[in-house]
Amino acid sequence: RRVLTGEYSRKSQRGRRDSEGGHAGNGCRRPAGAGRHGQSGQALPGPHAGAFNLSSLLVELWPGGPRIRQHQQAQPVSHASVALQQAALDIFGPDPRRVLDLGSGCGIVALMLALRRPLWQVEGLEVQAELNDLACGNAALCRVNILFHSGDMRSFTAFLPYDLIVSNPPWLPLGSGKTSPIQARTLSRFELLGGLVDVLACVKRNLTPAGQALLLYPRSRSGELGKAADKTFLDIISLFPSSGLQEHSICNIRHKGQ
Repeated sequence: RRVLTGEYSRKSQRGRRDSEGGHAGNGCRRPAGAGRHGQSGQALPGPHAGAFNLSSLLVELWPGGPRIRQHQQAQPVSHASVALQQAALDIFGPDPRRVLDLGSGCGIVALMLALRRPLWQVEGLEVQAELNDLACGNAALCRVNILFHSGDMRSFTAFLPYDLIVSNPPWLPLGSGKTSPIQARTLSRFELLGGLVDVLACVKRNLTPAGQALLLYPRSRSGELGKAADKTFLDIISLFPSSGLQEHSICNIRHKGQ
């Protein structure tokens, strides 16, 4: 079985119920005095400093690799996350860079990037507070230093821009499918808290002049993505198949004129 290619074992994908719960240390920070926005970090007290919900599941990042916890009712660890981080590793070298995982969930993409690229300064942004708490605890489990911001991409502006932004955002437009009665799962799949245009606007605001972004979307939305990028003054460098996902593509984006 290859490492970090998405070839998860059945056991790894099912995960294991975590019966211990408890506190995993301080792996999360929120910017001091900035609400949802990111500037200098300040450790969060109490349960937000990496507490785990008793309903979380224990899964492997890859077969035989580090274990993290994910919310039992949220979107599970998927091949999409693996394909996105692998694309980032294939395109960008190990040199230091600031990286944002936009819509970081339980932290899987940010964690895999931080583990494979120790010189990268990886951060995450997640609107669902409970998932962000899991990400904080997972960073402590994996013993990596990641700043996870709890906030909304529609208003998020980092103190310093990023050299690379990666995102596997909710990509189902409202009305395009059946929603789940479980709120966390619905928010992870449907564009309830911002859509494609909002993702691109966030990328535009938070990307360095020479920076690039990798966004994973269904191929069926490629035309819409191209038009929205043009209106946001972003250029699509390339659009390539997502490894292991026949219906999805990864879009490589940068500022216009770069």
